Amino acid sequence: MEETINNWIDKARELLEEWGVDPWILAGGAGLILLVIIILIVANRKPKATFPGLVINLFQIAPLGRDAFLKIQNPAGPVILSQYRIIGRNDVLVKNHLSGHRMENQKEYSILLEANGDKRLEPDFSLELTYITEEGKVYQQKLLPGQQRVEPPKRV
Repeated sequence: MEETINNWIDKARELLEEWGVDPWILAGGAGLILLVIIILIVANRKPKATFPGLVINLFQIAPLGRDAFLKIQNPAGPVILSQYRIIGRNDVLVKNHLSGHRMENQKEYSILLEANGDKRLEPDFSLELTYITEEGKVYQQKLLPGQQRVEPPKRV
């Protein structure tokens, strides 16, 4: 294997001498192209979310299992809730729509959920909220009420 690599390197040197190209110039050009590609990749990355996101304060399912009460808090600056989506269940409805509402700093907001089928409401779903900050940045955040946990917000 080592002989094959050495033979290939020797053939490449002969070919470069035939063309009259200095190997150092070729290596420098390849390094420059690699540097430009790395700079372009780094420059096109999205910045990480700096907004701390929303927090679940309380999640309760009613004794009959038809309704649920979710209380969330906004620990950061004011945001406008633009939309929400329930993931994992098709039969869960939101009774009070908060879309378009301004969520102030350090205030709690309640979301009332209702099962719209024959199944009881189980904590096996997640709620994805999309909101806009005062700076106009859009974030998506997934709330997992059954686990009393939130995923960090992602900038969209």
